[in-house]
Amino acid sequence: MQPRSLEQILRQLQQDPRWQQDRTLRQIQQHWAAIVGPAIAAQAEPVAIQRQTLQVAVSSGAWAQTLGFERLRLLQRLRQELKISVQELKDIRFSTAYRDRRNTTAPLESDRQQQSWQTHPCRLGESFTLSTASDPLQHRRELSRRLPRCPRCGIPTPPGELQRWHCCALCIRQQWADPSR
Repeated sequence: MQPRSLEQILRQLQQDPRWQQDRTLRQIQQHWAAIVGPAIAAQAEPVAIQRQTLQVAVSSGAWAQTLGFERLRLLQRLRQELKISVQELKDIRFSTAYRDRRNTTAPLESDRQQQSWQTHPCRLGESFTLSTASDPLQHRRELSRRLPRCPRCGIPTPPGELQRWHCCALCIRQQWADPSR
């Protein structure tokens, strides 16, 4: 048997369907933001091609639904811009199942959400961080013992709620629903 040249081996590899899918995926990933725009690119990222279907990780179910409505338009744009054949790419699926694989995040939204959570009155803060209990019920009991009590109903209440409303969120909701209380 005669040894094959590196060029022959690479040519054979490039004709393999799996190699072609990987190349197509890399091409889509490189041009994704330019094709879909920065707003969508911040929330969605192509992660795989399986059975000629592009799998796209999205940040939330709302984005999956919204982009699902736009999938035919996006598919057509991908095919036109990148010269991808119908046999190579037949469909697009958007899912939150792949979100852990995403390399990008939406910095503005995630920073805003993080900042909002840091100042939220229901947040317990680091002073209430407990040892990692394997039993969730035990964790809950320990947390209940450490939290201050609502002066109206007596349930364990995050300190931020007491500072803001002088009672728990349930009591303030009842008060807002019925101001005569």
